[in-house]
Amino acid sequence: MTMRSMLLLSVALISTPLLAATPAPRATPTPTPTPPSGVSRDQALQNATREFALIDTNKDGKLSPDEIATFRRARVLAALRERNSRAFDRLDTDRNGSLSREEFAKLVPPEVKIDPAPLMKEVDKNGDGAISAAEWAAAAAANFSRRDADHNGVISPEEMRTPVQ
Repeated sequence: MTMRSMLLLSVALISTPLLAATPAPRATPTPTPTPPSGVSRDQALQNATREFALIDTNKDGKLSPDEIATFRRARVLAALRERNSRAFDRLDTDRNGSLSREEFAKLVPPEVKIDPAPLMKEVDKNGDGAISAAEWAAAAAANFSRRDADHNGVISPEEMRTPVQ
């Protein structure tokens, strides 16, 4: 497998494009610098007028849902492309326009820190610094009881989506 195909596969696996070479043109006007005292009413209205003109692509004086969706999508994509471009620039340390295996490996931090303290505090009821099988089972049963809001012995998809306090 070539380095390029490994890169493309990895990018596909993490489901966000990381390697856009150039950012897209800005979909929004460059904001007017905000003076230390804030934005005046006139400035806010001028900004709103400019933004309306950008969104109203058919120039009919009205914003359709499609125009709004297209504008917002363009803004999101432009921000993602900019982020991706910065990520690529950060990873391409030798500035040769491509990523070596070593540079690509920097996508995954070498050490992922996990803090078990919250889980230990919640589940280790006897405070001995370890979770026994009985404590684990008791925590699972308590979690089930919290989720089973109607107490029918089944956690429905709706109950699964409902945040537990």
